Amino acid sequence: MQDEARSHSSQGASSWLSRCGCHGAAPPWEVRRSGPVCSRGALVQAAALLLATTVHPALVVAAAFIVGAGEGPQLTALFAVRHREAPEHLRGQIFTTGASLKITGFAVGAAVAGPVATWSLRAALLTAAGVALGAAVAGGAVLSRGGAR
Repeated sequence: MQDEARSHSSQGASSWLSRCGCHGAAPPWEVRRSGPVCSRGALVQAAALLLATTVHPALVVAAAFIVGAGEGPQLTALFAVRHREAPEHLRGQIFTTGASLKITGFAVGAAVAGPVATWSLRAALLTAAGVALGAAVAGGAVLSRGGAR
């Protein structure tokens, strides 16, 4: 009951992040950390993409592992925020819509990245790092205004 009241009275960063599709299922006692995890995950991914621009085989492999290390907690935080913020009777619809939007985003990203990567691999990686950095900055700005619960 207390969790339900807290969920319905929420405003701020975690609600915004859940609507925007912050890229993860945390236990209830960890849910408060979801917003910062999303922003930090994006920063880790941006750093890894910058590392990949070296195009040195060993560093590209390391960058792939680092991207995965940033994505895992971020995906967990996403699911935690969605579960907390979505009304119980709409959770299935919200999770399905979120998954659909994420798949659409991947398709659009691939459509844009293909021609850029054909022109320059470094440009494609730098663009991806810039998008990840922009997501981290936007998430940080929202968290600083609304605070994470």
